[in-house]
Parts: sequence; C-alpha cells; structure tokens
Amino acid sequence: YKIGVATGRPLFSAKASVPHLEEDFDFAVTNNGGNVYDFAKKTEHEQYPLSGELVLEIIERFRPLGANPILYLDGKMVTEREDHYNKKIRNMLDIEFVDDMKKQVRESHAKIIFSATPEVVEKMQAYNASHPDSRYNMFKSQTELVEFVDPRVNKEVGIEYYCQEYGIELS
Repeated sequence: YKIGVATGRPLFSAKASVPHLEEDFDFAVTNNGGNVYDFAKKTEHEQYPLSGELVLEIIERFRPLGANPILYLDGKMVTEREDHYNKKIRNMLDIEFVDDMKKQVRESHAKIIFSATPEVVEKMQAYNASHPDSRYNMFKSQTELVEFVDPRVNKEVGIEYYCQEYGIELS
C-alpha cells in the first residue's frame, strides 16, 4: 500500500501542519495537484504550472479590484500588504511583504492566490464570469481566498500521476 496526502497547500505549509509529513506518508500532492512529491524517491514532479507571463496578467486584472496577490516562494508566503488573512496565519507561516508583487514573478508558478474581503471576492467572481479566460481556473478556496491554477490541475490528477509512476490501478 501507498499512503499519501492531497492538499491545496504548498509543501512547506503542509509540513507546518503535519511536521513528520515525509516520514508518515509515501507521497504528497500539493498546490491543488500542481506538485507531486515522492518521499521514497525524493523527487518532485511539477505539472501544468502557470507561466510567469500569465501570472502577471492575472495580477494586472484582479489587483485593481482590491485583492492582495500572494505567491509561495522559497518556503514562504510573499504578498504586498498586511490584511485580515495574513494576520490570521502569520504564526503558522513565514510571510514576506514586498512593494510590487510583479517583481517577484518567476518563469512559472503552480498557482497564484489573492486574499480579499468577501465583497472583493464577489467582484473578482463577477469579473471572471464576464471575462472568462480558458488559460486558468479561478475558484474560491476560503471565504477570503481566491486561487488561480491551470485548468488541468486538480488533486485527482496529482494522485493519478503518482499511481501511474508505481503502476497502481485506479478503480
């Protein structure tokens, strides 16, 4: 048997919640399926990341609505300003505040998140409904969080990838 965990969180955040994650599980599917970690082989597989160019476009579209962009970089959460969400989680994660998130964008990212008030989340959903973009999937993951991933990414796809690596039949 293989036992794993699938989460929307990045690996460093999952480890903050489950300190012995690598010892207790065979694998982890993180970032909503964007990353698959095989702890036995000590490998990471990234699937369907958003391009840096697309992440910049998403920031340009949704930051003006009042949303606070978040990227996970080098084991920490990077964002532009303090808000209700990051105040709530600051004891669980390292948070770095930057002047301009666009300068933090790399070649690719598993996802980009925005924290926002419920009113701003509604504005984001309305904007996305009237300006759909097939290059990403936008979804509300918490009352104050909206996430963007490649439309092919989900936890099931991550689990399928791991099972294929080990010849495990899914039925």
